[in-house]
Amino acid sequence: MKSRSNSLCRRAVGLLVSCVLAMVATQEIVRGEFRHALVIGNAAYKSGPLAAPPRDSAAVAQALERRGFTVTRADALATAKDLREAVATFGRSVPTGGTALVYFSGHAAPTPAGGDRPPPADTGLMPTDGVPGGYPWGAWLRPLVDTLAVPQPAPSKEPICGSRINIVVVDAAPPPSSAGPQQRLVPSAEIAADSLVIFRADDAPVAADAEGFSPLAAKLVAGLATDRPLDAVLSDLSPRVESSLAVGELARLAAPPSVAVSSPVALAAGPTPGAEWVNSIGMVFCWCPPGSITIGSEEREPGRDPDELRADVAFAAGFWMAKHELSYRELLSLGAGVYLATGKHKLEPLNRPPPRDHLAKLLATLDEHAPAGWLYAVPTEAEWEYAARAGTTTAYSFGGDPAALPRHGNFADRTLRESSSHGEWATTHGDKTKNPVAFGDRQTGIFSYAHKIWSDSSATMARVGSYAANPWGLHDVHGNVAELTATLYHPARVATDVPEAKLAEWLGRPESRGFVCKGGSWASVPAFCRSAFRGWSQQLPRAGVVENVIGLRFVLRPRAAELPPLVTKWTPLVPSVVTSAAGATATIQPDGIVAIGGPAVGGDTYTVTVPVAAGQRPLAFRLEALPDASLPKGGPGRNGDGNFLIAEVGFKAAAAGSATLLPLPVLDVAADYSQRGMPVHHVLDGRLHTGWGIGGGTGKEQAAVFTVSLPTRSGVDGTTWRFPSGADDPGVPTLIEITVRHQPHDYPATLGRFRVAMLHEETTP
Repeated sequence: MKSRSNSLCRRAVGLLVSCVLAMVATQEIVRGEFRHALVIGNAAYKSGPLAAPPRDSAAVAQALERRGFTVTRADALATAKDLREAVATFGRSVPTGGTALVYFSGHAAPTPAGGDRPPPADTGLMPTDGVPGGYPWGAWLRPLVDTLAVPQPAPSKEPICGSRINIVVVDAAPPPSSAGPQQRLVPSAEIAADSLVIFRADDAPVAADAEGFSPLAAKLVAGLATDRPLDAVLSDLSPRVESSLAVGELARLAAPPSVAVSSPVALAAGPTPGAEWVNSIGMVFCWCPPGSITIGSEEREPGRDPDELRADVAFAAGFWMAKHELSYRELLSLGAGVYLATGKHKLEPLNRPPPRDHLAKLLATLDEHAPAGWLYAVPTEAEWEYAARAGTTTAYSFGGDPAALPRHGNFADRTLRESSSHGEWATTHGDKTKNPVAFGDRQTGIFSYAHKIWSDSSATMARVGSYAANPWGLHDVHGNVAELTATLYHPARVATDVPEAKLAEWLGRPESRGFVCKGGSWASVPAFCRSAFRGWSQQLPRAGVVENVIGLRFVLRPRAAELPPLVTKWTPLVPSVVTSAAGATATIQPDGIVAIGGPAVGGDTYTVTVPVAAGQRPLAFRLEALPDASLPKGGPGRNGDGNFLIAEVGFKAAAAGSATLLPLPVLDVAADYSQRGMPVHHVLDGRLHTGWGIGGGTGKEQAAVFTVSLPTRSGVDGTTWRFPSGADDPGVPTLIEITVRHQPHDYPATLGRFRVAMLHEETTP
């Protein structure tokens, strides 16, 4: 990623006030998460059946479903293996960032005493075949919680639970004992992070023929039947709890839960912006409706860069964008290599974009289970910015004040500046002293640019979904990891679809940087986290380059949006007039070829006036330098060696109904061949003493292509473009004026024979 210095500065008091106001103004962006529950009612014990668990589990399941949970029933689990597998299978069904709740009703017992090596204190959930007294006899609670909460199983690459919060309700007690006093359930020696375990208030055994519900089930069902937030219901359920949740984490459950618009195998357009859908591996997608956007930034936007040129882009069909950056957990579900992520938690994002062939395999795996009529892809830059802005026009999706960023994104903040972190590089590349300038090495002062006051509470990568979502429900569009797009980077946005065979050639151009990356990362200053910011990555075509702050998120678009590119063609232009400032003559042939005769003077300027057929919108002009036997050494230049030295080329256009010629900006120029030290892009630098020459390539046809606009339609995402943005659009011209200025030399290095062709698309005049 490119990096620039941070120039933002605020007074401390003003920052605090701004942050408070921003938090108040954006409360409506807070959204819930998907909630899944596994409800177990074990009753048919060999030691004697229980009457209560079937009633308790049925009532709890119904109450949870009414509160938006997706409920799985698993009654009568006979063995400890059955219990463990039921929890593991359930965990894999929990969507990324969701809440996993397991309710168990039946018998439970504490760790048995005795033995040479007694296990750590724990509680065992009894399968129906379980008989207390032996060891092991059941499914231990601590490993079951681990199954849900394990942050990164190693060396296993099996899919894991997508939960952010794990809740286990143990509505159970030890069976009656005739051998001594009643046993009590004991707290676990240690439970996994991000978890809450709730026990009954007491361990009194329930009679086998007890009527009604257990006190805990009754209280839970009653609480769920009210309009109280879920976090409040759970907090009041029992005084006997074990919790490893971070402070305030349970409060996430105060928001209403997310609800999928359809099953994983069916999908249509979303009913409202931000509507959510979950695919077969638990990835959550948000609906981005049809509409239009002006991508890029206004000139007055703080932090703006010159490559953020504005363009009007319209989406005739909406699409689904992943709610989160691609996470470690989702990589495992896709069978991907863990080398793509250096994080240590299942919900931390991928931060090493895969090579092109690997990425193609990931997409192919997803497409095997894609709903009919839909296709997975890496988003284009236009799709990404449209989804990230979510209908907003400000620098960020939450407004224009970067002081509010700590609530909405993970950037280079005070936490990073003051931490001992060396970034992600040092965690995977051994001793940092072997490479003292490695990215993120705090000893070299690389993080000294981080903000001195603002704090987002994360030193490096954060778990996906840790910050407030944008208005369409997307998390982390500002910061955390920069996100790869499918759009090739060019400062003037002229990189349209480039065939795979031509990709290496394109990336070798001096103005190319690879693929556009958006959103900034945990190591980015606030300006880099703006919606319009354009970074870049070469990781895809160059698999050996390590870029460890770049991830991605996928898009799901209608297959109908795979429109073929708009038909374009090159048409030779026949000038009406060609003039020479030095008095040279010009012969215009019917096919548009111009032959220059008469005086040959260094520094001459040619002016070519060309009428344009109605409805032909120019995308590019091709200046063809043509050899001819009448020219020195075959030309195409009039110098003694057949060369020419063109200093500047300019274009003007008159729109229909107007006689005024206005400058037509050139976005890009490329040539088949350039003499060493005289590349073709010199013709756009505004200087007469630099220019384009073809020494070593004379006697052959040479051409330079000048791009002046972009196609109005993209073939990848189905968008319609208007570039530059509407206010600057010159319209469809009827007259073009082309100026060719040669370098001022004593020798006549001027063009001797040439033709101009125009690339255009058919439009309605």
